[in-house]
Amino acid sequence: MISVRERNFAFIRLSGCCLSTMLCLAVMGSDGQAADPPPPELALKFKPSQPDVDYDIPDQKSIPQCKVNVIREGKGSGWVVLGPNGLALRRFMDSNGDNIVDQWGYFKNGLEVYRDIDTNKNNKPDNFRWLNLGGSRWGVDVNEDGKIDAWKSLSA
Repeated sequence: MISVRERNFAFIRLSGCCLSTMLCLAVMGSDGQAADPPPPELALKFKPSQPDVDYDIPDQKSIPQCKVNVIREGKGSGWVVLGPNGLALRRFMDSNGDNIVDQWGYFKNGLEVYRDIDTNKNNKPDNFRWLNLGGSRWGVDVNEDGKIDAWKSLSA
């Protein structure tokens, strides 16, 4: 499992090589065309920062059949990993167009069930949200040590 710190450093380390456009989400190449997305093998290595999240993990045999697509939403951009059946498995976004990933989404049966969010743009997730099949919870890590300090919302 890749820790939050390793995940953030992986994005930063790779920013100096050919993978930078896909991981830091500068999805426009120098010619104005969308940059190539990362290979599924790399994208699927990332895991939720909180334990016990129930999300889809493809088996090793089906990973080569997965696909990664560049996506754009408003001023943000990112990429989505699709499984062999075409359903979303992961979604990584730069929500504000600063070329730094600030949302990491994880899916089950095509529905997002969990999301790590870096709200203060310092490369550390500080909000954790469980959605849809994952329930409805919103945890906050005030001191950014990877542990939830308070709950903004909890479902019954």
